[in-house]
Amino acid sequence: MADSTSLNTITLDGKTQTVSEYEAAQNAVKKATSNSTLGKDAFLQLLVAQMRYQDPLNPAEGTEYMSQLAQFSSLEQMTNLNETMSTLSNSVSGINSSLAMQQYASLIGKTVKWSVSNTGTDGNVTTQSLSGQVTGVKMVENSPVLLVTSGKQTYQVSSGITEITA
Repeated sequence: MADSTSLNTITLDGKTQTVSEYEAAQNAVKKATSNSTLGKDAFLQLLVAQMRYQDPLNPAEGTEYMSQLAQFSSLEQMTNLNETMSTLSNSVSGINSSLAMQQYASLIGKTVKWSVSNTGTDGNVTTQSLSGQVTGVKMVENSPVLLVTSGKQTYQVSSGITEITA
């Protein structure tokens, strides 16, 4: 008859663990891999779980851990690079908007011609040419837009400018 301690153990790949240790390790792996992407916290949790539940009679070689730590270092550097690139992209976008705003501001008081395309109910596209005086500039959805007065109506013009006159 088997003793009660052998009934509460699992041997897998030559490594014997108690059922609770095995379940804890499996839950750690499931928790870490439940996200669609693994972050550095999940990587460290997996590494710690691997070290904690390794077979003391057959420990992993140091080179394996060095390889995993090198992978972790690469992951961390790529994450930092991604954050830096995102910040840089936002900065460049802001600079582009500022430059466009300055260029548009230089048009205040000038007359511009622009084209407007309209699609009729029959599906035909008609193009209308309008002209007016630039009276201001404003930001709409992080992009500069000209305020152009033609007759008694003010238009917001962001594209389609065909001519600029003094």
